[in-house]
Amino acid sequence: MTPLIVLAAVAAAVVGALARWYVMGLADRTTEPAGFSRGLLLVNGFGSLVAGAVIGATVRFGLDPLWTTIVVTGFAGGLTTFSTWAVRPVVHTLRRRLRSAAIDAAGTVVVGLAAAALGYAAVALVP
Repeated sequence: MTPLIVLAAVAAAVVGALARWYVMGLADRTTEPAGFSRGLLLVNGFGSLVAGAVIGATVRFGLDPLWTTIVVTGFAGGLTTFSTWAVRPVVHTLRRRLRSAAIDAAGTVVVGLAAAALGYAAVALVP
């Protein structure tokens, strides 16, 4: 891997992280602090969709795997957030907000898997 590819992946990760900060701030501005995070679902769902589509393009069209490094590892990796997803349900549970804990935990898994499958299928499987 060349320094240029590493730099491109780092730049893509910065763009993804800034997009996450902006989208989560915008989406959760109207969310009650005790509630589940719509922004978390949005960024993790969209990042999963992008990752699925890029992997699908790699399989179907022979897209150079370096794009996987840049877009999936860089952009989608910076956009999505496992750590926030892991912590929010714990905090909700400790505060006895079990509904919000369940939505944050299960919602991201369901939305993420569905979005990744949709992205992959749309690019790799649809004629």
